[in-house]
Amino acid sequence: MARLWTPPKVKPRDADNTARFAQAVRAATFEDAVCARWNRELERLDPLLRLVKNRSDDAWVVGTPLVPGAYHLLRANPGAPMTVHPLVDGEGVALPEPPGSLLEQLQRMDLQNPAVMARIRRQVEEHKAREERAKELEREQRQYSILRDWKAVTNASVSMNEDTPWTQNAQGRRAKKKADSGS
Repeated sequence: MARLWTPPKVKPRDADNTARFAQAVRAATFEDAVCARWNRELERLDPLLRLVKNRSDDAWVVGTPLVPGAYHLLRANPGAPMTVHPLVDGEGVALPEPPGSLLEQLQRMDLQNPAVMARIRRQVEEHKAREERAKELEREQRQYSILRDWKAVTNASVSMNEDTPWTQNAQGRRAKKKADSGS
């Protein structure tokens, strides 16, 4: 795995910040029975994943994304800060238990799995194909509209409306005069 290059002066400070962040997360969380069950399954998926619960039900831990009373998915990233993902609903409220679909969601997002990467590539290709089809349809409609407008301007046409008489020849002009004088 490629590491981000940092200047030599920054490395100790960066390492210190990363260690303090991990320590703050560890100090504010614990593993209950639910976590123990989930961690067995998570370890099969990725040995660096852990499920923990925030100790505090009423206070935020400054400097961390921990949500009070919520379960959190942690990933200890080698050489990088820990990833902390709170398990909350759409409004940011802590879920009473991790959702049953969590493992399936994680499996669908596993970028190290070749099947997942193939599915993502296929989805990207399908999206590009849909966009290309939409552009082609728009182009065809624009060309049809331009052609229709061009024909309307350049081609003479006969109106089938009998309310307006044909005036392109003498007979039509006479009929128009007759219609105008009769009105």
